[in-house]
Amino acid sequence: QGLQALRERRRSDAARIFAAAATDARDPEVKDRCLFASATAYANLGQWADAATQIEPVIARIPESIYGDRALVLTANILERQGDVDGAISALTTLLVQYPRSVLAPEVRERIRRLRGDA
Repeated sequence: QGLQALRERRRSDAARIFAAAATDARDPEVKDRCLFASATAYANLGQWADAATQIEPVIARIPESIYGDRALVLTANILERQGDVDGAISALTTLLVQYPRSVLAPEVRERIRRLRGDA
């Protein structure tokens, strides 16, 4: 249902559906996937506080979560949008430490340089 809502561009509905699915999920990876999808939908709506609330449990499971690296990038996006550049850099640095082999690492290094003003 959440994917259908996204396809129909009903992001608010999708965010709520994914959040409810996360509550019901027993498997940690399924729960994290649902939380990540919900947080992403809220972020796309500009509802940063709701997005942050949804992504926090995924962040808490680092490094066990397979969505941890993406969750940290989303967290950095949220923090940067809220004007917390230092917090965004911290989230991205955590990604490099916890997920050094992530496919996101090269992009994250460049983003950290840009946020610091080095690029």
